[in-house]
Amino acid sequence: MQIIELEEEVATQIPECDLDDGWAMDLHRQYGSQVQIEFPSIQNERHYILRPRGYVGHILLGDRLLDIKAKVGVNNLFGMLEYAYQLAIIESSNRLVGCRSVAELFERLAAILANKVLARIHKGVRRDYVEVEAETTYLRGRLLINRQDGQGGYWPFKCRYQDHTAEILDNHILAWTLYCLGRLQLQRDEVRRQIRQAFRAMASVVEPKEVEIEQCLRPVYNSLNADYRPMHALCRFFLEHCGPALGKGGGQFMPVVVNMPLLFERFVAEWLSEHLPDGLQVSRQYHARLEGDERLSFQIDIVLMDKQTKQPLAVLDTKYTRSAQPKEEDIQQVVAYAVRMGTKQAFIVYPWLETKPLYIKIGAIEVRSLVFDINRDLPEAGELFIDELMEICI
Repeated sequence: MQIIELEEEVATQIPECDLDDGWAMDLHRQYGSQVQIEFPSIQNERHYILRPRGYVGHILLGDRLLDIKAKVGVNNLFGMLEYAYQLAIIESSNRLVGCRSVAELFERLAAILANKVLARIHKGVRRDYVEVEAETTYLRGRLLINRQDGQGGYWPFKCRYQDHTAEILDNHILAWTLYCLGRLQLQRDEVRRQIRQAFRAMASVVEPKEVEIEQCLRPVYNSLNADYRPMHALCRFFLEHCGPALGKGGGQFMPVVVNMPLLFERFVAEWLSEHLPDGLQVSRQYHARLEGDERLSFQIDIVLMDKQTKQPLAVLDTKYTRSAQPKEEDIQQVVAYAVRMGTKQAFIVYPWLETKPLYIKIGAIEVRSLVFDINRDLPEAGELFIDELMEICI
């Protein structure tokens, strides 16, 4: 197998003779959202140019493996994952120490999820009472009389009753994620075997139904399902980073990749939520409708609010980029956010020190850049980030 090593957001030139057009077209069609490809021409001196679009990990296509390396070290990458997806609640997270690549991190997390699911199935999956309307051969629950079938006729005997079932969201999240994991390009046979075993065991209890990412946030945890919390945290991570197309269509395998811009945004929001002073709170992915047309809205990365009054204090927009200076469109974006939220403070948050510091004033709105340097010790970088933000906002 030919291994092509790439670095996220860095263009790599490959001589035309080292690749073929058929493989390049397959890469463009199947993984164009993960890797940008430029075909050979006179302008690029007959080279293919591959540039990852903010994704890191492995993409296996035919007899070639794209190994996309992260700018940040694997230890800091896992530290970001712990905060972003609350993976610190996984008791066995010490097993993740020493991972050398994104693919290895994926596989260890997948193995942890499979083992936790198998342990829960051995103990018994959670069941709950669900209201059901169905035709029955005997009276059960409440009899529904004269319910039309939509074609002018009537059901002869239909009841509404409570059914004690395992077909609940808690279990559907696990079953769907395991199904999706079975289609990833995992390298280790042992991990693939564990995932197949866990999926078969889960599918014997509940029907694997497609689950949206947002549904991973809906379960309410108590003493009966507390052990579902770490499993759902892992499910949310896999479903977000394996892409919206995962699980749809035929038997095509999907890449093992992490969407770094999404991870950085979630990491910053979770870090703020945990370390902000009392009296402040964070709203992530704030949905702000625009006056005059309810169909239009802003999706703001982070809104900093007063916890008691709910008054917005600042808007923050994360930009996972190494640009030498802030882009005009990014400034325009945060200014629009600040105007909509009625605040005078707008911040653009970068993950590197390479971007030139920014402070400008547009009308009454002050726009600044902040850095959460993910290349250094995360607690230290986080403390500097919080201190600078609070110095301005308080």
